[in-house]
Amino acid sequence: MTGNGTNENPYIITTVDELYSMEELGGSDVYFELGNDIDFNGTEYGEHFDVIPLNCAAFDGKNYAIRNIYKHDPSIVISIFKPLITGTIQINNVLFDNITLIGKSINIMSEADCTVNMYNCTLLLNIKRCSNSMFDSSGCCLMHGSGVVVNLELCSIAIKGDYVTLFPFIKRGRIYRTHINVDLCTHNLCTTDDDDSSFFYSVDVQDSWLSGKIKSIDSDGRKYIYMANAMSGFNNYFQTVTYEAVPFMYWRASFNGCFYDVDVIGSAEFQSRNGSQADGFSALTTDQCKDAAYLKTIGFVCEGGDE
Repeated sequence: MTGNGTNENPYIITTVDELYSMEELGGSDVYFELGNDIDFNGTEYGEHFDVIPLNCAAFDGKNYAIRNIYKHDPSIVISIFKPLITGTIQINNVLFDNITLIGKSINIMSEADCTVNMYNCTLLLNIKRCSNSMFDSSGCCLMHGSGVVVNLELCSIAIKGDYVTLFPFIKRGRIYRTHINVDLCTHNLCTTDDDDSSFFYSVDVQDSWLSGKIKSIDSDGRKYIYMANAMSGFNNYFQTVTYEAVPFMYWRASFNGCFYDVDVIGSAEFQSRNGSQADGFSALTTDQCKDAAYLKTIGFVCEGGDE
């Protein structure tokens, strides 16, 4: 591996084995970069994936890909990365391609005591969560285990998921200028007091978009999917999600200049803690969603704006 691990001359990772060498070579002041795409197919870890140690101040993918990660063990919580430092880790410019994880629960970052900032990253995820409880031994959500805060900026995330029970996409942290596309099937919806499973849980969401489809095959009469709990806040957010066999999408969050496309919403009826509609979260037709002049009248910033 070339480089010496400084910010000016980071270690350059070119193989799967070198990716795992972060555990020995890394530290809170050590820097790594990818020198090419990393493909797990045809490697020892392709057959028996093990969590990747994330032991660094920063990891820059340089717009290369880490691809073809596969792990199937419904008895355990599966993670891609295990942060090994306290403090802050920066991950930039990485494509995570064809990531298939089937486990009791799934955390992209395993439980730790740190903050992970992800900038200009793309995650293409195919996951199955087999637990029949919204809680698991890591006690958290898809993006991270307990003790970790993940912040997303300029990221694109596509999730094809099969959930026995719902659980959050992210807890705490910030989502900024990020697109999330979902194709989710849940076997169990929620009762009216299950907001611990909220897709957005105590998150600050700004200038971001959620699209895709959420389908239920619940056969026990539960009616709710919780989208956001009361500690979440949304500013300049919009949603084009179609719900199938989901009677109610429930929001407890605060909103400013946000909207969703009511023409594509499908089966779900909007509900909030204040009644049938929330201030600052407008139900618009598809034509209104495409009309920049109209969007400005509801406070949505269509271009530019201050930081």
